[in-house]
Amino acid sequence: MPLEGNADGILLSLEQGLNVGLIATFDLACCNAGDHLADVLTRQDLAAFDHVPVKRDGDVVGLLDKTSASDRNGSRVQEAMDSLQGNMLISAEAGILSFIESADHPQCRLVLRDSRVDGIVTLSDLQKLPVRPAIFLLITHLELLMLAWLRERSEQTSETKVLAELSDGRREKLEEEWDRLKANDLAIDRLSATQFCDKRVLLVRLGFPVPSKGAARTELEKIENLRDSVAHAGDYALTRDNALNTIATVRKTRRWIGVLERELNGSEDAATGKP
Repeated sequence: MPLEGNADGILLSLEQGLNVGLIATFDLACCNAGDHLADVLTRQDLAAFDHVPVKRDGDVVGLLDKTSASDRNGSRVQEAMDSLQGNMLISAEAGILSFIESADHPQCRLVLRDSRVDGIVTLSDLQKLPVRPAIFLLITHLELLMLAWLRERSEQTSETKVLAELSDGRREKLEEEWDRLKANDLAIDRLSATQFCDKRVLLVRLGFPVPSKGAARTELEKIENLRDSVAHAGDYALTRDNALNTIATVRKTRRWIGVLERELNGSEDAATGKP
């Protein structure tokens, strides 16, 4: 079955293989702490960057946020920059998923490579190719857990009763997919023919324990929308607001995975008589 094996180990391997170094920008364009702020804000070689690393005596000592720098007092970069702090740094070896979940605090990081600050990664980098398979795998993990929970419910009642909660139109689509799977010798059960939208509807309607059904529906819809955008090369993080929504949705996906795993493990323990 798809969930057999160490899912946590697979995600850890993903973190090791898809790391921040694959999406960071290296060969930094920098300014100096003693530069005149007005000169830096109009430099053409820095025009494409909202955040500029600041150096003093050859070492990076801070970040200049150009979008807010003009509102700060002072005529020198050192008076307008944010001094270097630990939360501004991230290793090039850090996993992309871990970066995504914290990419809004702060929204720009300096990247450590070979023990020196050598790159930069920002919200805009969430659009890059290596991010997409990481997000897709995470959401696929969630969908497989949803399917596992639905199969447990069908064992308690019946597959027919579970699928009866879908609309007539969705059941018709499901039967079409079921026929296609059978024709290609890929049929397992009708639940395997469900789409993400079916699984999220069934999860809520069949009583999966959630504090609020309305909130659960909304969160699962957002996760599905992100999955679809990633799968179809959509611009899910093209704007700052969309990038922040993507970060929040990835966090929700992680949380749903944890909730489903605990629920499934609890059911397994109950079936085997474990305390």
